[in-house]
Amino acid sequence: MRFKKHLRYGVEIRWDGGTGGFVEAYRHRFRLDTPEEWGGLAKGPCPDELLAASIGGCLLTTLLHFARRMDVKPRDVEIEVSLKIALQGAEGYRIRGVEASFIVEGDEGDLELLERCAEWAVRYCHITRSLEEAIPLKVDLKVRRGQ
Repeated sequence: MRFKKHLRYGVEIRWDGGTGGFVEAYRHRFRLDTPEEWGGLAKGPCPDELLAASIGGCLLTTLLHFARRMDVKPRDVEIEVSLKIALQGAEGYRIRGVEASFIVEGDEGDLELLERCAEWAVRYCHITRSLEEAIPLKVDLKVRRGQ
């Protein structure tokens, strides 16, 4: 598999006339909205939730990429991502940290390879690598035998 030297992804966001908007991303369309605590209608995820989803999604798809290359298949993968957000006085809010729980389950004979793939996912996820100098990031990784 050859990797492209440069990639470019983009989205288009249009206001919905209320407290959110619609996101067009390649062939996908979804809603985003302002959270209720900020006067929104919460008809879709807020931008903070989308950032958390991007981090978790990057870890997942990077793991799956390496698993395919190593010809190993996880039984299950569960990733939870939370953002620590704090008010910085007159400057407004800022993300002060990201915590991710990354659990990979597999068959007994696949655990060593799955652990390697999961470690590579943490190391090579381009989104977390791009954010790590600006936001403290902690990933709690567990690889275990599936039920």
